[in-house]
Amino acid sequence: MRKLGESELNLFITAYHTFFDVYLDIIRKRKDTPFSKEEEMLKLERNGKWLEYIVFKDRASKMAQALDVPLDVLIDLLYPPCVVF
Repeated sequence: MRKLGESELNLFITAYHTFFDVYLDIIRKRKDTPFSKEEEMLKLERNGKWLEYIVFKDRASKMAQALDVPLDVLIDLLYPPCVVF
């Protein structure tokens, strides 16, 4: 693996600052913009897919269940607040 030299490191730092400055500007401009019904439905559908993954495929979730971690703890930590299937 090649290590970053001084010039590459400076380029990386500049790119990092540029990205976050622009990203924060976008957030500031859009923070009060309400979601459309379509965007809200997309979010709920993604939450549904996340819930399916957590319940059926996630090894950490299954291991926690096997170790008798209380279900309410798992729900609070892992599950999305609402979903649509």
